[in-house]
Amino acid sequence: MEDSAVVIVGAGSGIGYHTAARFGKEGFHVILTARNKERLETLSSRLKKSGVNTSYVVMDASSEPVVKQFADTLKEQGTAVEAVLFNAVGGTPDVPSELSTAVVMQDLQVSIGGMLHVFQHLRPLFTEKAAFIVTGGAFALEPYAPFASLSLNKAAQRNLTRSLHKEMKEKGIFVGTVTIAGMVKEGTFFSPENIAETIYKFYKERPGYETVYEETTAE
Repeated sequence: MEDSAVVIVGAGSGIGYHTAARFGKEGFHVILTARNKERLETLSSRLKKSGVNTSYVVMDASSEPVVKQFADTLKEQGTAVEAVLFNAVGGTPDVPSELSTAVVMQDLQVSIGGMLHVFQHLRPLFTEKAAFIVTGGAFALEPYAPFASLSLNKAAQRNLTRSLHKEMKEKGIFVGTVTIAGMVKEGTFFSPENIAETIYKFYKERPGYETVYEETTAE
């Protein structure tokens, strides 16, 4: 395969954009994916203006046929995947006593179904030492009742990441999660730029299946 790419699943203007910019700075071709075409066009244009080799694909990760088509297209183009940032999650706001099972299952189809679809269909395209990184959150460690679905979805992603890490580490594929223990906000310790730098460092150093990004880790 001629081209080595970094795929951002669930690309937005925060962590997704800044992670794309960080990997792009190292010369990677960055492929943005999300469901919103207008947002992808805007992000892609911004990245190109800053010199990043980027493209985008409208993709709903919860739909396996759509993810498979994306993977098939990359294969036809001769694109190898060096890293994936899975930044998609379902999390309809509500307290657990009011949540419907239908809503919970719909959210899990994004968070867990999407994660499995992307990993399984892109895996044949992974480079020898590829990385699959999941954006985690503090709700995986301590649930918050008004966001019960998001809490359980983040916990489920963390659990699945751990399982994949155990399975894949002997095969040279790194699977891990960066757990963000705070509110993402520009101009703070939890700025998207800082988190993107942590994600890139995690990709390079691969210290274990998880790193918790919290203020006590600041030097």
